Amino acid sequence: MNYSYYEIKSYVLQPIELEDDELNFKVEILKHHNSNSVQGQLWRLETYRVQPSFVSDMQADESIYVQDSHTIPDLQNQIFNNEEICLQFIISELEKLFSHSK
Repeated sequence: MNYSYYEIKSYVLQPIELEDDELNFKVEILKHHNSNSVQGQLWRLETYRVQPSFVSDMQADESIYVQDSHTIPDLQNQIFNNEEICLQFIISELEKLFSHSK
């Protein structure tokens, strides 16, 4: 099976404090298999309340990362020369977007 890219690094970013909540993001750096260029993917930590399938009075809160294509919409079209430039671009975009929240 052929592939287009593979993950070379993952970064869990510091939480972004909001007025009554916080946002948690993870960045994955992906390397294109036929070049030295890299691309970034942004993931957001979400918590879901689920009812167990067995008989129980309690509900469970489960946290999972979901791919976030809305916070930085143009990210999927961005190609970078190296992972540091990619990571700094994503951090900068998040800081611009959420700087008013501090």
